[in-house]
Amino acid sequence: MNIWLHEEGRKVSERDMRKHSRDNEASDSEIGEKRRCKEDHLENVIHDAVTYTELAKRMTVTAMNVVYALNRQEKTLYGFEF
Repeated sequence: MNIWLHEEGRKVSERDMRKHSRDNEASDSEIGEKRRCKEDHLENVIHDAVTYTELAKRMTVTAMNVVYALNRQEKTLYGFEF
């Protein structure tokens, strides 16, 4: 199964991190660390969601695959029942 992820869509931009950290007045090193943590978390969620999709022998990731992936990482997303 081929998974397409554009590098631009996979990274958290500098602008996004600045906007997110504006209230905290975070330093550049803190922003870099936050970016790495967010990218790692996003990569793990995508990996788990794709794994659920492959196990179901589908080519499309559904919202429930993402919910299951978040639940597996103990991050509950309310509003979805499973």
